[in-house]
Amino acid sequence: MAGQGLLLAGVGLNLWALAERRRRSAGPFELERPKELVTSGPYALTRHPMYVGWWFLRLGAGTMAGSSWVLATLPPEVLAEHRYVLREEALLAELFGRSYPKYAEKVPRYLGWRFLCATIYSAASPCLTPRTEGRAPCRPLNPGGSLKNR
Repeated sequence: MAGQGLLLAGVGLNLWALAERRRRSAGPFELERPKELVTSGPYALTRHPMYVGWWFLRLGAGTMAGSSWVLATLPPEVLAEHRYVLREEALLAELFGRSYPKYAEKVPRYLGWRFLCATIYSAASPCLTPRTEGRAPCRPLNPGGSLKNR
């Protein structure tokens, strides 16, 4: 079941990211040549939702197959792909000027607290709203399933 969940999360994240990019693209859609910096949808949770989605897919497929090889090879794969991510980010900073560093300051590169909150907690969780100084990023669920201190 865990493998299926990871697999579905990966497929869902990739499809959501593609749909958001396509929705925000003016003119013909070109995945490798963005015309606009997309900061909504999954891009508000992680700057690289498609990489994260593929990692979830691989981890889910390996878990479903009962393969420990995936656990052994995924970290080196992530490290290898990280080099390409850094190059992509440099290109995005060139293409979108000062707006990319501002975006990068707010949104984690891969998985961060906001992504985990959005995954684990309900849509009403304050972690989906912009950060506010002094405010806790999330309120955990109590055993009854409702938000504490609501």
